[in-house]
Amino acid sequence: MSTWHVADDVLDRYARGALDGAAAYSTEAHLVTCPACRVALGAPGAPVEREAVWDAIVDVIDRPRAKAVERALRWLGMPDHLARVACATPALSAGWIASVVAVLVLAVVAARSTSDGDPTMFLVLAPLVPAAGVALSYGPIPDPAYEVGLATPGAGVRLFLLRACTALVAAFALLGVAALTLPQVSATAAAWVLPALALVAVTLALSTRTTPLRAAIVVGSAWVVGVVVMGSVAFRNAGDLGAADLAGFRPAGQVVALAVTIAAALVFTVRREHLAFAYPE
Repeated sequence: MSTWHVADDVLDRYARGALDGAAAYSTEAHLVTCPACRVALGAPGAPVEREAVWDAIVDVIDRPRAKAVERALRWLGMPDHLARVACATPALSAGWIASVVAVLVLAVVAARSTSDGDPTMFLVLAPLVPAAGVALSYGPIPDPAYEVGLATPGAGVRLFLLRACTALVAAFALLGVAALTLPQVSATAAAWVLPALALVAVTLALSTRTTPLRAAIVVGSAWVVGVVVMGSVAFRNAGDLGAADLAGFRPAGQVVALAVTIAAALVFTVRREHLAFAYPE
């Protein structure tokens, strides 16, 4: 048991963080074994900055500073509570956005490296981005705060659609900027829009049968396989491969993408209450 006690002025400096390393360590070691000094340290007059420290902690926890995206949504007229919930989607995280930007930069560089500025790689990759954003909007796997979200009044379809729409706006904004940096800005550079909408709509429709993440994986895989098949056929027929040779980016393919978008959107509208958010088995 301790036979000595820390002086009041030392306790005061310790509480204010004014002790140097050795003195602070010695005081801490003594406090572990001395109940009297612990009581003295907790006296009203010892920690002179207790209220200021507590106010700072409360400010960080209860009143976190709004992120740039959240402030933008508020500026556009979205209520504060909805803006905060929308910005919590993993599809708006810095890591995800950085990954998307890196992929789009590679696609644009690939287009610029070709002699005719063919945007095939960009057009193939672009439709996958919005569908992936939907998959990362809500669910037990992509969202670490999923269980917390389930306890909110807007959990379920409303929260999923809110986050999905926010992720889609961000994805289409990034894709639009990337399309403007292609070597040739023409109607072909926008041929990704309808396929992207089709993939998103089909992902939403399939999310009424399985989780959004699984739905996006299935849809994305089908798109990649379809592009490979279209590319093989175009190469055999024309001996060359470019955006104009892929059926999905021709007028007929665009019409099919529009029809798929409308049909899938109708399916989702009818079955939206059956969205699957459970943990996959």
